Amino acid sequence: MSMIHRLKEAFRKSNSGAVAVPFALSSVVLCMAVGLAVDVTRAHNASTNAANALDAAALATAKFLRLEQPSDSELQEHATNYLMQNFEDMRRGMFEMESLTLAVDRHQNEVALGLKFRVPTHFGGLFGVSDLKVNTQATAEFQAKELEVSMMLDVSGSMAGRRIVDLKIAAKDLIDILIPEGGNGSVNLAKIALAPFATAVNAGDVGDRVASRTNSNGRQSAGALTKCVTERPGRAAFTDESPRSGLLSKMSSACPTNPILPLTNERDQLLTAIDRLTVGGGTAGHLGISWAWYLLSPNWGDMFSSDSAPKPYDEVNNTKVAIVMTDGEFNQSFISANGSSPSQAKNLCTNMKVAGVTVYTIGFQVPRVGVDVLQDCASSPSHFFDARNGTELREAFRLIGKNLNGLRLTS
Repeated sequence: MSMIHRLKEAFRKSNSGAVAVPFALSSVVLCMAVGLAVDVTRAHNASTNAANALDAAALATAKFLRLEQPSDSELQEHATNYLMQNFEDMRRGMFEMESLTLAVDRHQNEVALGLKFRVPTHFGGLFGVSDLKVNTQATAEFQAKELEVSMMLDVSGSMAGRRIVDLKIAAKDLIDILIPEGGNGSVNLAKIALAPFATAVNAGDVGDRVASRTNSNGRQSAGALTKCVTERPGRAAFTDESPRSGLLSKMSSACPTNPILPLTNERDQLLTAIDRLTVGGGTAGHLGISWAWYLLSPNWGDMFSSDSAPKPYDEVNNTKVAIVMTDGEFNQSFISANGSSPSQAKNLCTNMKVAGVTVYTIGFQVPRVGVDVLQDCASSPSHFFDARNGTELREAFRLIGKNLNGLRLTS
């Protein structure tokens, strides 16, 4: 023990510097390593933020390309401005941009952006590194598919008051997204049809061409002299066969005031039709669903004008979407052999989806039994919306519109 004590005393009293020099040198290296780690971390964070900002710029620029048909210089300016808006650190001068490259494929409506910038180092200068270079890329494509959208809108009596006001606002929001003011459907490649329904459907000028005036007993039906149409009997009941091979019935005289509106890209025509919606009658939801389908079906093309004729189902660059909206339980039907309104609705939705139509459903303060039908009809759980108030109804239509008008990242 005494030997150990003597060694400790000798070490304490030593001033030879044998340990201090190596420690000092290692401290310098350690400090440089820590400083470098700080700079590298800053560069990594900057790269992540830049990638997010560049993704957003690519999406916005691709949309600008598709909707406005700008020149390359206008695209470059748009991309730069959008990047700077979303990359705050660069906007504040913390980083220095070296280049923002733009590649455009106008045929595919695709934009590719490449960003190079420098991140000044705080500690790298100690060993000759004044900045770190960062590169990132993003590619975005505006979906060039055409859209055919039909909106089944509930105008039954229960929609009176605030509900019909909320529906009009929400439906017009979707039109604003798909056919914005100042644009038109030929640019957005979107057409929209309206299928108001209540106790029956007002087929307008198309009614007499697609429906029989007699019922299944060969007697003149209650709705023979109106525009009202009801179910199809027999094998064509739940199909979109041409009405030439399977007429609809006219078994109700309780016709909604508002007729169907075939596919159109005329924004003002759509907005006016929605503003004119009036309510009254029961809830034959299966009839609304059937007309939401007919207005998208190529089998019904010769029933409408050439501008409103739906594209074939197998058209690669065309997407067909039906939006089914109601506030109540389906409770009105006319041909007992076809089943209840809810069962007919499910059969129609199943066959419409098989044909290639994407179905969104929206319940507006709808009872539980109505929710079950809408969930069954929707293309997936995420295609169903249960709106409990006007704000949620509006958000549902907006979200559907944004999804349909969507941009997608390709890499």
